[in-house]
Amino acid sequence: MGYRTKFIAVTGHRDLRPEDLPEIKNRVKEKLIQITQNQGAESYRLLSGMASGADLLVAEIARELGIPATAVLTSQNQAMELPAGIDKQILPVNFPPGEEEKYYEALEGYLLLKANHFLILWDGVYNGKRGGTSSVVSRALETDRELVLHHLVVPRMVNPYPLASLLAKSLVFSREKFQRIPFTVHFSWIDAKLPFKKKASLFKKFWEPFLRKAGSHVFLSFVLPMLLVLSTLTLGTIGFLQILPELDFHNALFMSVNLVTFNNSVIEVQDVPFALNLARYLGLITALSAFTIALFFALGPERRRLKLIFWQRFYPHKYILVLGSGEKSFTLVRNLCSCRNKVVVVTPEENQPFTTEIQRSGAVWIKGSPHSSSLLKKVYQHRASEIYLMDEDDTVNVRTCLELERISRKNIPKRQRWFAHLQDGLLKAFLYGNLEDASRNHLHIFDIRENTARRLQLFYPFDRFYQSPDADQAMVVVIGFEKLGREIALNALRLGHFPGNKRLKVRVFCPDAVAAKERFLRAYPIFDTHPKPAHLKALIEDLWETDTLEFFELPMDDAAMLSGRAPLFADVIQARNTVSMYVCLENDLGSSSYLSVLLPKLNRYKRQMNCNLQVFCFYKFPDKTEERNTEMRLNQLAPEVPVHCFGNLLDECTAVAIRDRALDALPKQIAFWYMQGYGDKRLDIDQVWQNSSEQEKESNRHAADHLWVKLRSVWQEIDWKFHSETFEPLLDPGTMAIHEKRLSETEHRRWCAELLLHGFRPLQDEPGVMESWSDWEDYWYRRGGKKILKAEKLHIDLRPFNTLPEMEQKKDLDQIRTIPKMLQAIIRP
Repeated sequence: MGYRTKFIAVTGHRDLRPEDLPEIKNRVKEKLIQITQNQGAESYRLLSGMASGADLLVAEIARELGIPATAVLTSQNQAMELPAGIDKQILPVNFPPGEEEKYYEALEGYLLLKANHFLILWDGVYNGKRGGTSSVVSRALETDRELVLHHLVVPRMVNPYPLASLLAKSLVFSREKFQRIPFTVHFSWIDAKLPFKKKASLFKKFWEPFLRKAGSHVFLSFVLPMLLVLSTLTLGTIGFLQILPELDFHNALFMSVNLVTFNNSVIEVQDVPFALNLARYLGLITALSAFTIALFFALGPERRRLKLIFWQRFYPHKYILVLGSGEKSFTLVRNLCSCRNKVVVVTPEENQPFTTEIQRSGAVWIKGSPHSSSLLKKVYQHRASEIYLMDEDDTVNVRTCLELERISRKNIPKRQRWFAHLQDGLLKAFLYGNLEDASRNHLHIFDIRENTARRLQLFYPFDRFYQSPDADQAMVVVIGFEKLGREIALNALRLGHFPGNKRLKVRVFCPDAVAAKERFLRAYPIFDTHPKPAHLKALIEDLWETDTLEFFELPMDDAAMLSGRAPLFADVIQARNTVSMYVCLENDLGSSSYLSVLLPKLNRYKRQMNCNLQVFCFYKFPDKTEERNTEMRLNQLAPEVPVHCFGNLLDECTAVAIRDRALDALPKQIAFWYMQGYGDKRLDIDQVWQNSSEQEKESNRHAADHLWVKLRSVWQEIDWKFHSETFEPLLDPGTMAIHEKRLSETEHRRWCAELLLHGFRPLQDEPGVMESWSDWEDYWYRRGGKKILKAEKLHIDLRPFNTLPEMEQKKDLDQIRTIPKMLQAIIRP
């Protein structure tokens, strides 16, 4: 049986490094065999622009595998000499000298139109170059054709540290599963199936915009009545002139006016012309519409109430309740309405642009306190399918959640879900501790800042030692220390614990740095210079160095910003560092404008110092097109520095992002396997997670995020040899034991850092209440003292790994040994 020819297109860099070519050839050959194995090589055809570098390399490999190839050329370069057996396809493009970009743009369009598979040998940097590899990728991501992108993460001469830019798009999270391990090394393949969005039907493309406009107040209250009146007058005049030829035009016109008032609606003629009959009915419709419009305006705010009553009566458990005001709430409401959901919004005050836009989107807006029991009953909270607590004030969200539980009287609908946005860790613990078990099962607490920081570290890790084996320091530079910048710094301090001699350094640049440092040290006094008890001091010195965290005043004038002696450049952009720079100025476009001044110099320093540098620009505006344009402009300023925009509210404040539990897939596995070893083995994974406190969930999330740090550190050392299905390392037992012990020690150091950041202290420093240390151990392990002392934020295991009891060391070791099982559970190719 014959197959229709499928096309494989190729694009990539010209300046691939010579030393990488053997590995690239092997990877490309494996991928082409994988693509063609079902239908045979002869059923495919390679399309290539035949440029030097990636194009010619892939064409050569295709010839070796027997895949037919076509060179896509123009009339200007059609005479180029091609290898034997390669056809030509001439594009009808003419361009003057110096404007070769037009050819590459035409080539892009042709390849995207024809290709079923697209091989992309790319360093992952969107440099904004017309006709370049990143331009092809950008156009491909916007296509509505079915297409599979195969991105080979490759270094190039100008950028030896490639970026896995398509990784986030290729990881389709479904049912808390990953499609692949969520990080890459050199020469990893990333596959992404397009389109990411379903192609819009003709109805949606053309009629929905029309219907949206037709549903506007201006159309319904003015345009539509005017059209009805004009139609009635026109058809009525024509009709009266037909049955009464002796009438002049003016009398016929004014007789048709009476059709609207019903004065001339009854006509005692046997054969009434069609136009006049139609005008009579239009007059009736005009009168009814006028009455309806009058009633509409007379009802005023009651219209919202009637709409809500209609929804809860005829669409029970099919509408969504959003409680609270603010930018996040507004973005969520727009997203829900764009997905054709029925949405009710409750805000304590009227913000005119906000409320107007809400009602224009089709949502019902109610003014009132979100935590008022009487108002919650009026909006029929028990009939909503989902309830989002999105106020900017955490206290309001906590009070609202407690009020929801109180008025529900433990009769929460089985399928109803609550989503509470909380940023304060203490309030999270307070809320979770004050809810009944039945309410906890319906509640999901989330923090947009925390999710943003976790996703950044997942897809763009700061511990890129697998790219730079000679580097010994992960440098995290945070510019701007408001809520998001603070969370990124804390996340680095929690996760920056590595096997061996690698270390972390965090540099914070912000206005009024002295005051910012004082506020931070009041919250986390473990980093201050005050005298500390002996065991705590030794533990802090083991986890962090004295200069791990440093604060500097943010330079604002160009001379200070661009000084090579300034802390922003001195000792930062160095070959020994893997540098991740997060620009988190939260005042509108402050991050992008500040970064635009730094990037040209960063580009030069990166090249001269051969530094592994990545830059991240906070961009919160809910406009993806503007974000892409901003990212492209920034990359054009520094073509050798990858710049990635993050924090867009459309990425974090959508229903899909909030409902998404993929980030909790691995934490749930860690909690489950710990329970299997040291708890109630009868509980399934969902029961274990539901029974966990909010603090335990947070701890498991940190452990899960650090698991990827461990894997990145060890998999390079074992040459990435692991079983593709079981994820078991293919190593001899002796080597395995060495790695397991190193990772167990690293996990214990991470755990100690987490507890110290939560305010815990070593029990060893507690003044002598017990006569001996053995009495403390007996009290902790056998006489129920563990719960009491943990409430006092004292812990017996805050000490070096080699001084722990064997049972406690085994817990860390067991977590390392269950990593393959956890990966099997969450990764489904």
